[in-house]
Amino acid sequence: MFKSNPIPKIGLLLFLIAFAYLGSLILLGQERAVDWGLSGEEMYLHEKLLSLAVAGGAIAIWFLGMYRAHLQGSWRWFIACMFAWPIAFVYTLAINTGREA
Repeated sequence: MFKSNPIPKIGLLLFLIAFAYLGSLILLGQERAVDWGLSGEEMYLHEKLLSLAVAGGAIAIWFLGMYRAHLQGSWRWFIACMFAWPIAFVYTLAINTGREA
């Protein structure tokens, strides 16, 4: 599953795991998560590590999208990925999957 295009897939999987984890905290009735967010004081160590992993994955996908757009010579996609980082997810997962680069 992860053999081709692993970085965007892992980054998206980490994001979905964090979203599901937060949703499960809300379903379990945890007071600290009812506002759909956890602040630094409310988070345990494993939650902080998960947050850092998600942020690191998003930053990696952001740079990967810009890098792939640069290799293809597509300045429009490069600028789009640079200023609207969620577009980098779409670009690396659907448009430029890395097989051409």
